[in-house]
Amino acid sequence: FQNANSDDEEMKENESPTKEQKEGLRIKKKSGHAEVLFTWKGAAQNVFVTGTFCNWEQQIPLSQNQAGDLFEVWVKVSRGEHQYKFVVDGEWKCDQHWEVCTDPCGNINNIFNS
Repeated sequence: FQNANSDDEEMKENESPTKEQKEGLRIKKKSGHAEVLFTWKGAAQNVFVTGTFCNWEQQIPLSQNQAGDLFEVWVKVSRGEHQYKFVVDGEWKCDQHWEVCTDPCGNINNIFNS
Protein backbone atom coordinates (compact mmCIF):
# COMPACT_ATOMS: atom_id res chain seq x y z
CA PHE A 1 0.00 0.00 0.00
CA GLN A 2 1.00 3.63 -0.17
CA ASN A 3 -0.66 6.99 0.13
CA ALA A 4 -2.09 7.93 -3.25
CA ASN A 5 -2.17 11.46 -4.57
CA SER A 6 -5.45 11.56 -6.46
CA ASP A 7 -5.76 14.99 -8.00
CA ASP A 8 -6.88 13.37 -11.24
CA GLU A 9 -9.88 15.62 -11.98
CA GLU A 10 -10.39 14.19 -15.47
CA MET A 11 -10.88 10.70 -14.06
CA LYS A 12 -13.30 11.98 -11.41
CA GLU A 13 -15.42 13.79 -13.98
CA ASN A 14 -15.55 10.86 -16.40
CA GLU A 15 -16.22 8.11 -13.84
CA SER A 16 -19.75 7.05 -13.13
CA PRO A 17 -20.43 6.62 -9.40
CA THR A 18 -19.92 3.08 -8.18
CA LYS A 19 -21.87 1.50 -5.32
CA GLU A 20 -18.89 2.28 -3.09
CA GLN A 21 -18.89 5.98 -4.03
CA LYS A 22 -22.60 6.31 -3.37
CA GLU A 23 -22.25 4.78 0.09
CA GLY A 24 -19.22 6.79 1.21
CA LEU A 25 -16.11 4.76 0.37
CA ARG A 26 -14.57 5.86 -2.91
CA ILE A 27 -12.58 3.32 -4.93
CA LYS A 28 -10.72 4.00 -8.19
CA LYS A 29 -9.82 0.66 -9.75
CA LYS A 30 -6.65 0.75 -11.81
CA SER A 31 -4.44 -1.82 -13.50
CA GLY A 32 -2.93 -3.98 -10.75
CA HIS A 33 -4.03 -1.77 -7.84
CA ALA A 34 -6.76 0.52 -6.57
CA GLU A 35 -6.84 3.94 -4.92
CA VAL A 36 -9.25 4.17 -2.00
CA LEU A 37 -10.55 7.33 -0.35
CA PHE A 38 -11.13 6.60 3.33
CA THR A 39 -13.41 9.14 4.99
CA TRP A 40 -14.40 9.64 8.63
CA LYS A 41 -17.19 12.09 9.44
CA GLY A 42 -17.50 13.55 12.92
CA ALA A 43 -15.66 15.65 15.45
CA ALA A 44 -12.30 14.21 16.52
CA GLN A 45 -8.72 15.24 17.22
CA ASN A 46 -6.90 12.42 15.40
CA VAL A 47 -8.14 9.82 12.93
CA PHE A 48 -6.12 6.97 11.42
CA VAL A 49 -7.01 4.01 9.19
CA THR A 50 -5.39 0.59 9.13
CA GLY A 51 -6.27 -2.79 7.67
CA THR A 52 -5.28 -5.88 5.80
CA PHE A 53 -3.91 -3.71 2.97
CA CYS A 54 -0.92 -2.97 5.27
CA ASN A 55 -1.16 -6.16 7.35
CA TRP A 56 -2.54 -4.04 10.24
CA GLU A 57 1.06 -2.83 10.80
CA GLN A 58 0.60 0.90 10.13
CA GLN A 59 -1.90 3.54 11.16
CA ILE A 60 -2.28 5.98 8.26
CA PRO A 61 -3.32 9.51 9.33
CA LEU A 62 -6.36 11.14 7.75
CA SER A 63 -6.28 14.88 7.03
CA GLN A 64 -8.86 17.06 8.74
CA ASN A 65 -10.91 19.73 6.95
CA GLN A 66 -11.08 23.28 8.32
CA ALA A 67 -14.47 22.74 9.96
CA GLY A 68 -12.97 19.81 11.88
CA ASP A 69 -15.79 17.39 11.07
CA LEU A 70 -14.38 15.48 8.07
CA PHE A 71 -11.18 13.47 7.78
CA GLU A 72 -9.92 11.77 4.62
CA VAL A 73 -6.94 10.14 2.94
CA TRP A 74 -6.32 8.43 -0.40
CA VAL A 75 -4.46 5.11 -0.06
CA LYS A 76 -3.09 2.92 -2.85
CA VAL A 77 -3.94 -0.75 -2.17
CA SER A 78 -3.60 -4.06 -3.98
CA ARG A 79 -6.68 -5.34 -5.78
CA GLY A 80 -8.91 -7.74 -3.85
CA GLU A 81 -10.84 -7.94 -0.60
CA HIS A 82 -9.62 -5.85 2.33
CA GLN A 83 -10.71 -5.37 5.92
CA TYR A 84 -10.09 -2.08 7.69
CA LYS A 85 -10.84 -0.08 10.79
CA PHE A 86 -10.47 3.51 11.94
CA VAL A 87 -8.64 4.62 15.08
CA VAL A 88 -10.47 7.74 16.30
CA ASP A 89 -8.84 9.53 19.24
CA GLY A 90 -7.30 6.21 20.30
CA GLU A 91 -10.48 4.11 19.97
CA TRP A 92 -10.91 1.42 17.27
CA LYS A 93 -14.11 2.10 15.30
CA CYS A 94 -15.98 0.81 12.25
CA ASP A 95 -17.70 3.05 9.74
CA GLN A 96 -21.39 2.51 10.53
CA HIS A 97 -22.35 3.25 6.92
CA TRP A 98 -20.21 0.54 5.38
CA GLU A 99 -20.30 -3.26 5.25
CA VAL A 100 -18.78 -5.17 8.18
CA CYS A 101 -17.49 -8.68 8.73
CA THR A 102 -16.10 -10.73 11.62
CA ASP A 103 -12.49 -11.88 11.29
CA PRO A 104 -11.21 -15.28 12.56
CA CYS A 105 -10.30 -13.69 15.93
CA GLY A 106 -13.84 -12.38 16.45
CA ASN A 107 -13.07 -8.73 15.63
CA ILE A 108 -15.70 -6.77 13.71
CA ASN A 109 -14.12 -4.83 10.81
CA ASN A 110 -15.30 -2.93 7.77
CA ILE A 111 -14.72 -4.69 4.47
CA PHE A 112 -14.46 -3.69 0.79
CA ASN A 113 -13.45 -5.27 -2.49
CA SER A 114 -11.12 -3.36 -4.75
